[in-house]
Amino acid sequence: MSFKTSVIALGLTFSLVGPSFAQDDYVWPLCADLDPMIAAAKEPTPFLNFSERTRNGDSFGVVDGYASLDMEANSKCRVYIAGTTEGIRGGGKYNYLECTVFRPFGDETIRDDELKAKRQYYAGILGTCSALSSWRFALPENPKYRLVEEGWTDPETGTEVLIATEDSPGVCKRRGCTPNPNQEVNFVVRAKNPSYTPPAPVQ
Repeated sequence: MSFKTSVIALGLTFSLVGPSFAQDDYVWPLCADLDPMIAAAKEPTPFLNFSERTRNGDSFGVVDGYASLDMEANSKCRVYIAGTTEGIRGGGKYNYLECTVFRPFGDETIRDDELKAKRQYYAGILGTCSALSSWRFALPENPKYRLVEEGWTDPETGTEVLIATEDSPGVCKRRGCTPNPNQEVNFVVRAKNPSYTPPAPVQ
């Protein structure tokens, strides 16, 4: 078994039983890429300056995809600003960076266990990152739901680093069923919207 394969195996074990950070000198490129993402999440308005478009006032922006996430050279990650310190921009609980790291090609569909394996592969790598060593790790609470997340939460700020699988049901109409358009695995770094106000409870 090669050195990198051993590290992946350790990481996958970690994603099943909880934090167990590798002691080897090898640092996965994703761990290095994670540092500026976390720094952007800790800004007064999280991710505001992470893309040119959000910096210039848009709610949505894009940045180049990451080779450390095995993304294609022309792929993009999405940046969303739900709110700023001054008030609402896009709305919602979180400002975030989101990268789609896997989805089937064309009309192809894949099994649930394949999606899970992809999610656990990236979770295993993240489990070796020293930046997350003091964060709380959580496995999915409902592993059979359409959207399944596992990841880490900073206990001080609430910032989250997640690997999520989405597996929406196919659509069936009179002429038959269409393949699932929303099978994918996403890498997400998100931070609380600084201007979010929860809706008032219904009386």
